[in-house]
Amino acid sequence: MLPAVSGAADVTVVSPTSPLPRVVSAKGRVHSDAAADLCDYLSRVTGRVIAPGRRAADGAATIHVGPDAFVLKHAPEIKTLYADGFVLRHLEVDGQQHIVLSGVRLKSSRWAVEEFLMQFAGVRWLFPNTLYGEIVPSVPTVKVAHDLNQKHEPHYLSRGNLGMYYFDKNRRYLRRRPEGGGSFGSHEFQAIFNRADYQKHPEWFALFTVSDSRAQSLMKGTHPEHAKLRESLQKGQRRGRWHWDYGNGWQICMSNPQTVQHAVAYAREHFAKHPDVPTVSMGHNDSSGWCECDLCRKFAATADPPYTISERYWHWVNQVAKEVARTHPDKTVATLAYGAPGTPPRFGLEKNISVMVTVYLESHLDLARQWQKKTDSVSLYSYAYGNSFVGFRHFPHAMRDFLKWGHDELGAIAHVS
Repeated sequence: MLPAVSGAADVTVVSPTSPLPRVVSAKGRVHSDAAADLCDYLSRVTGRVIAPGRRAADGAATIHVGPDAFVLKHAPEIKTLYADGFVLRHLEVDGQQHIVLSGVRLKSSRWAVEEFLMQFAGVRWLFPNTLYGEIVPSVPTVKVAHDLNQKHEPHYLSRGNLGMYYFDKNRRYLRRRPEGGGSFGSHEFQAIFNRADYQKHPEWFALFTVSDSRAQSLMKGTHPEHAKLRESLQKGQRRGRWHWDYGNGWQICMSNPQTVQHAVAYAREHFAKHPDVPTVSMGHNDSSGWCECDLCRKFAATADPPYTISERYWHWVNQVAKEVARTHPDKTVATLAYGAPGTPPRFGLEKNISVMVTVYLESHLDLARQWQKKTDSVSLYSYAYGNSFVGFRHFPHAMRDFLKWGHDELGAIAHVS
């Protein structure tokens, strides 16, 4: 988007002869770090030294990064922005020039700063290398239109590009808005049900037989906390209730009501710590390790034909979602339709469940459509990139069409790649 054209005089942010702008930020590290990022690039672009927090000289513009008191008073519309949306806005108050770069949630201040630098200073981030991967042109004079008033809101609440790790120079944040809000596409069981839980409540964890290949891999480990696990495997034990720290190859006992209670407590604590985050994940772990205990077998047998692994998982998710809704009716439980739980169950889902479907075969497009019958929101997990940073496996038009289809037809609110 190009800067707005106005008949009014442009507002000079910085020039070779103008007073330096004052850059202020809202409270919180994400805002202060965004302000520092803005000053760094403005300094490099203009050749002048700009730093956060300096007092404004007469005639200087003030740049507000994040929702400080001035922004909340004079740009209250930021409170109604969707997700981590933001505004770029010029305001003249009592004869003083103010530029607002702010949203109100999550990392919106960073996205506002990056958008400002791209539009008005010509900065570009193309590849994770400060020498060859970014464009920082010489722009001695940076101006904005007097009537600058832009609103930017994402179509997707959450946007995770897991293979595109382009960090800022301090490696605290990712560039180009890959993140949004909520835990989508995560194997959250490994966080909800951790090692301490396993030591106190082994009955919460799935009873299954470890394959010989996985046992061999686990026995090569050196973590001192896993000594008991390795000892059992070395003695030839393969069947039991297992847990290891990474979320691959083990699950929980979804017929044990205490696992529902524990997951609900985890969700409520999550929302207490992160009140702006709209979702909590209940994604199962990767791969296998589904429970084969008598309790699970008994529950499966209550249906004819017996409940599948997928249906056992979604029955468990339904119970969690129903309890979460009692205290957090405006929040969503994010899940994974992947692997064994990839097939829709024969019963309905609670209204506050958002399903993320993995899509890597053409047939999965039809599977996503089947999930529409179960939920109002089918989000997408694709495999567009390889490992680390693969910049040339890139199909922008196809990805645009894919994301538009997900948003418009499936009601997708998240995409993970």
